[in-house]
Amino acid sequence: MQCNARKIRFSLPKILIGLLIVVSLYYFINAHAWAKYANFKTKLCRRTDADLAKLVRRVHAVVDVLDSLRVPYLMYGTLWGALRYENPLPWDDDADLGVDGDSLSRIAHEEIAAAFERRGLRIDWSDQYGRYRVYGADEMGEGVDGIDVMPFYEYWRDGWMRRRGIESWMFFINYRYHHTFPARLVQTPPALPRRSFGGRNVSVPREGIEIQRHLYRNDWYRETIPLGC
Repeated sequence: MQCNARKIRFSLPKILIGLLIVVSLYYFINAHAWAKYANFKTKLCRRTDADLAKLVRRVHAVVDVLDSLRVPYLMYGTLWGALRYENPLPWDDDADLGVDGDSLSRIAHEEIAAAFERRGLRIDWSDQYGRYRVYGADEMGEGVDGIDVMPFYEYWRDGWMRRRGIESWMFFINYRYHHTFPARLVQTPPALPRRSFGGRNVSVPREGIEIQRHLYRNDWYRETIPLGC
């Protein structure tokens, strides 16, 4: 009995040290994932007017499709563009849209894909990131990347919207801190407010900048531009 007790006493500090290392490493990975996203670099500080026009046309086309399925709303940097420029951010080459995941999940994937195909677009679903990526099948796709459409869910009916996907569970600290926001900002009815984006009114979350306070907790109050610009 004394021998077993001694082994337990000796192993307990090792277990605690091991847990501390695992927790520290996990936190570092989460923090690094956000830092890599936030401290981004771009090859161009301002896209050409032609490229921005293509991006706007792509966003409008995706919004048209999603409006027929479920009202989408601008998210992340694309929402910053609407709030500050009524256009994409000058350096953006992609766009982000959010949509109610519960409503979208009731529609068969084949039906969603067919709706995009009718507009000359194709979609790919990523289990890792928990989002659709929409690509253009004609000249709208030249010079710009895909449009990300991210379903958000009120999983626990606790008043908070969250992303799905493998990454969101593996890096839940990062996702809880930067990809979670109050459900009241996007729930319908009533209809969401609309904001000009590329010369056309598009749905956005309620309460103006409030959602950005949750998605960009450390710097929502100032404009962050790419490194080197």
